[in-house]
Amino acid sequence: MGARMTSEARSAGRRRRWITAAGRTVLTSLLGLVALDHWGVFGYQGNDWERFEGKHVAVIKAECGDTVVARIGNNGEQIRMKLLGVAAPALRGTEGKPEYWAAESMRWLEEWIVGHELIVRLEALRPRDASGTLAVYLYNLDSSLLNLAMVRQGQAYADRTGTYSLHALLETAESEARKKGQGLWKDHYLAESEMPAWRKAWLANSGIHPPKIPVTRENHSGDAGMR
Repeated sequence: MGARMTSEARSAGRRRRWITAAGRTVLTSLLGLVALDHWGVFGYQGNDWERFEGKHVAVIKAECGDTVVARIGNNGEQIRMKLLGVAAPALRGTEGKPEYWAAESMRWLEEWIVGHELIVRLEALRPRDASGTLAVYLYNLDSSLLNLAMVRQGQAYADRTGTYSLHALLETAESEARKKGQGLWKDHYLAESEMPAWRKAWLANSGIHPPKIPVTRENHSGDAGMR
């Protein structure tokens, strides 16, 4: 009886030691991951709100119709920024070719911002997008919003794939641009072949079916391809 109790006590002791060792290993691993994250290994950027909210930046270049590189602060730090709520046609689409209106969109953005001083505004709970790029609203010094201007002038779509506080404003601006024939909406509609893949998927989920290829513009009066 005593021998069995001694054996059980030894087993219990070994289990406690194993659990303690495992716990220490897990804790050490977690602390290591936190340290690596703060050192930038996993893209940690510190407090984005503190670093960028309300700050003035000088835009250096546009990478495409909805992404820019800007200089912030006196130390010349450069930061890549994605215009929140804006989905510009890609310079390199899913087939490796520029999407419809991609070059025009980027050219418009360059003329509007490069060399200008702008003010950064962030979403409180979403300072970065899924790729880790800073997601921003950029305001001119006269308080005009670049994101809104892009969509209102028909140089980009309102992003329908994410959530952001100004979605209603940008979606309304897109509808107005289409009705007025602005930019990529110069013919008041787009054929499916002219749309990016994400938009075709969004339309399909919404039950909207635009024409497969451009039809004779003069004879097109419906709104089948409007969105």
